[in-house]
Amino acid sequence: MIIKNRSSLTSYGNLEGRRIVLDILEAGLAAPDPYDNMRKLVRLENGKLIIGHPNFSEPPGQEPLVYHLTDIRNIYVVGGGKAAQREAKGLEDVLGDLITDGHI
Repeated sequence: MIIKNRSSLTSYGNLEGRRIVLDILEAGLAAPDPYDNMRKLVRLENGKLIIGHPNFSEPPGQEPLVYHLTDIRNIYVVGGGKAAQREAKGLEDVLGDLITDGHI
């Protein structure tokens, strides 16, 4: 939950209208979260590292990249910029001990 004072904002006035507006705001604020988007873009399935998601591909619907983990010796995470910290956390939560090293 991003909006911390939701209960006080929905305690008076048009309660249903306020709840709807806060739901819309929550969804809008959560949608661009780099952590959640990284978790959708990078995943492990059956010994494979899969990178990509149809909702984020260009052109739309493009197939993700698939790497067999047996073919990968090292994974380094390097990043910079405003979103790098949340993106790196998402990568770390997906890849865990598979990450060799990195610098953000």
